[in-house]
Amino acid sequence: MIVSYVPIDSIMDGYLPIVGPLLQKAIDKSEGQELLKDYITGLVDDRYHLFIGYDEEDIHVAALTQFVKYPEYTNLSIVLVGGSRLEEWISSEVLFEFGRYHNCKAVELTGRRGWLKALEPKGYRESCVTLIKDL
Repeated sequence: MIVSYVPIDSIMDGYLPIVGPLLQKAIDKSEGQELLKDYITGLVDDRYHLFIGYDEEDIHVAALTQFVKYPEYTNLSIVLVGGSRLEEWISSEVLFEFGRYHNCKAVELTGRRGWLKALEPKGYRESCVTLIKDL
């Protein structure tokens, strides 16, 4: 699988109809903090970055990242991932190179428990757990 960063002008020039449904699959499994239109606004406002995973047949993965600035360093956070062949995508050196280029200390991901099992063998470790209680 080839993984690539997609600049905003390319997103608006034709990728959106393809990646929108992939992102929507992940949004449907989320707590509903943001809708697809909110993520698109974030891309336009340069808060999010779009990466895709594809081969000669199709685009299989669409993912959004953002920079998370802590007092002492910045991380590249994987915000949303939708599609298939996700483990191939998340192991891509392209993602890590993007983070290094922007002086990030690490790549982080907040997600469902299944990600831990899939990513521990790839060098990821559990840092914290997010708990939610509806009001």
